[in-house]
Amino acid sequence: MEKVRGVFGYGKLGGCDCKKLFLNPENGCGFGNPSYVRSREREEEEGEEEEEMKPVVGMVVSNKMQKSVVVAVDRLFHHKLYNRYVKRTSKFMAHDENNECSIGDRVRLDPSRPLSKRKHWVVAEILRKARVYVPPSSIPAGPSDSTGGPQPAATSSSS
Repeated sequence: MEKVRGVFGYGKLGGCDCKKLFLNPENGCGFGNPSYVRSREREEEEGEEEEEMKPVVGMVVSNKMQKSVVVAVDRLFHHKLYNRYVKRTSKFMAHDENNECSIGDRVRLDPSRPLSKRKHWVVAEILRKARVYVPPSSIPAGPSDSTGGPQPAATSSSS
């Protein structure tokens, strides 16, 4: 092995196991770990890509922002120690282009490129609109009765 003069001293050419920074980046030394770099190159050659995010379904919990909603997504998983199913909730911010979502809507989110610091999802479709409670409207009172209560039955009696 040939010794090479680096920034912080001497090292071996063709691979560095001395944790020192060398001037020649092709010998496997430098800021990155050479074995890590080689394994990444192998993965790229084999065609293994990182796992993509899957579409998720959740409930809108906030729509106070412009063109953005917060969606709560529930998931169940089996806890091996307790032998029970545990529910966990994750909240995602999603892009709602037309401000169509309201609180309580069930929506499907598709992954997208990062739109902001916390927004990586887009509302794909609204699966079920929330039912909004509308209080019954008050019946307008007649001209002779101002109480608005039930009217007594009118009887026709001739004397």
